[in-house]
Amino acid sequence: MTTIARAQVRKEFRELLPSWLAVVGAMLGLAAGSAWLAGTDQIFRVRLLWPDPFQMAGMLMYAAGAVLLGAMAIGHEYSHNTLPTLLVQPITRTRLLLMKAAVLATLLASLAGVADLTLGLDMIQGGPRNMALGWVPLACGLCLAPLLAMVGRGTLAGAVLSAALTIALFPTGAYFGVPFTAIQPIIMVLAAAGAVVTWWMFRRLEVAGGPQSEIDLFGRFTRAPRRAATGRKHHPLSLLVRKE
Repeated sequence: MTTIARAQVRKEFRELLPSWLAVVGAMLGLAAGSAWLAGTDQIFRVRLLWPDPFQMAGMLMYAAGAVLLGAMAIGHEYSHNTLPTLLVQPITRTRLLLMKAAVLATLLASLAGVADLTLGLDMIQGGPRNMALGWVPLACGLCLAPLLAMVGRGTLAGAVLSAALTIALFPTGAYFGVPFTAIQPIIMVLAAAGAVVTWWMFRRLEVAGGPQSEIDLFGRFTRAPRRAATGRKHHPLSLLVRKE
């Protein structure tokens, strides 16, 4: 590994590790609350809206943390305005993306291990519900969240769009009569397609100044030739009045 590659990997770990530690700390705290609740009176647990609200909160924390880490993998380049510096590195785009994916996959795998130990998901031999709760956040965080972070140009947009897209599939599937066990394969197929599109889009990612965005939708869906913008001369006083 070259010096530039080692520096890039260290930068990715330094950026994602604080959020990973925060999510793991929250999950461990909720697991301790679940253990405390298990030793309380049965009547007290029956009165709750959920038999174990700490476990439910831990699952939500795990899913949100996985999606957040995936969105931060590329979204932090927009947040810190380091994307131009990243794209001019003397490394191929594919290698840059692979380094980001390797760091992200390492943190997501360790996060899934903590969730499996603290929440008892049993992601390998569990039922459809446990497998969906365990594998769907990993697929979304690794494949969909980075793509949507590039589309939305930020961490928040990537995390919100990934969560909204995944959550919307379950009521949509129920409305059209799709069984719950079929939703997970659909999400996995979308995640695989998202990984391919992420690679394709990252290789063509550009930082353009001015009002034009990285993705010129008008240019993609029209056959009209692009014309250079030409400015007209105006009197400074008229420009000032028009601006005010």
